[in-house]
Amino acid sequence: MPTEIPGYYFDSSKNRYFKIQANHVASGSSSSAATKYSRQAVNAEKLIKKTNKREKRHKASKVAQTVKRSVLSKQSLLEFGWRLGDKRKTSAEIVKTFYATSISGHNIYTGPRSPCGQFAFEHATGNLLTATSSDERQVDPTPTILISKPKRPRQVITQAPESAWSDVQIDLWRQLRHNITHILSLRYGRSVWVSQTHLPDEYSAVILATHDEPDPHAHALADIQLVFQGIITGLTKSPSGERLATSGDRANSYVAEIDHFRPAIENYQKLKDQTCVKFQDENVIVFGGRNGQATLCDVRDQSATVMRLQHSSGVAHIQPLANSGQPRLLIQGTQDMKVYDLRYCPIPTRQPGRSSSTTAARNWHKMPRRYLNSPPVTTFSMSATRQPNNFNLGFAYDPELNLVASASTDHHSNHRIGLWDVANGHMVESPLNAVRFGSQVTCAEFVDWNCGTTVDGSQELPRLQTSRRSGAKSLLLATAAGVKSSQANPTGMWEWSVN
Repeated sequence: MPTEIPGYYFDSSKNRYFKIQANHVASGSSSSAATKYSRQAVNAEKLIKKTNKREKRHKASKVAQTVKRSVLSKQSLLEFGWRLGDKRKTSAEIVKTFYATSISGHNIYTGPRSPCGQFAFEHATGNLLTATSSDERQVDPTPTILISKPKRPRQVITQAPESAWSDVQIDLWRQLRHNITHILSLRYGRSVWVSQTHLPDEYSAVILATHDEPDPHAHALADIQLVFQGIITGLTKSPSGERLATSGDRANSYVAEIDHFRPAIENYQKLKDQTCVKFQDENVIVFGGRNGQATLCDVRDQSATVMRLQHSSGVAHIQPLANSGQPRLLIQGTQDMKVYDLRYCPIPTRQPGRSSSTTAARNWHKMPRRYLNSPPVTTFSMSATRQPNNFNLGFAYDPELNLVASASTDHHSNHRIGLWDVANGHMVESPLNAVRFGSQVTCAEFVDWNCGTTVDGSQELPRLQTSRRSGAKSLLLATAAGVKSSQANPTGMWEWSVN
């Protein structure tokens, strides 16, 4: 067996070593051996070792640190125990810590089809929607939507009868139905999917499906409502559930009424290269851009659009913190995560030019605009191995626990998800933080099961097995499709809850 040399790979057919170039994949039978010595893999392993050494030194310094003498506060309003350093935890902190340390996970999806890596949960009815598609499209090219209901084992959604469609709709549906990128549950037994075609002609479609049928095995209707040229990167609904908003890489930022979709309330054509969208309230929408800008828009007036925040990295997810009673925004970027208070954040100012050249100063107004970063209220203590490094990873926020589940990846083998405390920005100790998944976690959501049955289907169709208990809070996770699961690196759909 040839000797393994870092930075080189051995080609058995030519009986010689070759230097690995940037983003190069070495030849080999297994995927792990093929990418073991790539530039990306070597850098990822170095970063992991460096972070582990830093954490060990940090823990050792805490243990070896000399305990200082207590200093009593002179504030008479404080109790004597508080002045001695007895800072007792609140009930919310106790519940938060207990939940994070007590959760355990199990796989809830089994079946011959492969999941798409996306799902949606109806909090009013307890329905769980997820999409699957067959690997062998020649045998069964129709995707399946599973709806896990409290009293029904399953409901399967397929497309509407193609006889009622035109030839253009049929051709477009056959291209779109294999690549579902977003699923959003609505009111009254309806859901919205977003699907896109493959390169070179990129088209995205918004599909409205109704699945409130008395027969659990009845096929529901799915109709294409909107078609965009480009990729839809974000999908959200208003707090009342009456409006729908999308964000895209091109002029795909769109707001419409869910009841009739047409005509649109607003079409923000000037907003391009947007990565996410979220409703702050019923009339104000927040768009996040790849350049780190957060733009606030008012649906009542299209001219009321202002770039409000400048994040230090590309915006991947935006979450308004309405439970705090303050206009705060939690923004997760590709490199960090921060909380901003709109009351204390001024409008970003343009970054001054760094060059003193006369030509550069003359052409400064023609250069791409760069703004100074907005001052955050809280910056999360996120190490290099916990950075998302991607726009399409799972993200979930629970207002009751005030916890954030944020996925991370190094695009090699370190695919994890961690629990973070929004109050102080620190990671909460949990067994979930140490789990490494077989692929990237692409979808996450905190759910409250409001029923007491276990969902189990037949052997012919995929099954969803969830520990549904009254009042139990669970964290549902889904990994990217097309990756086989193993005991060391699990994939598929997972539920993490308190035993």
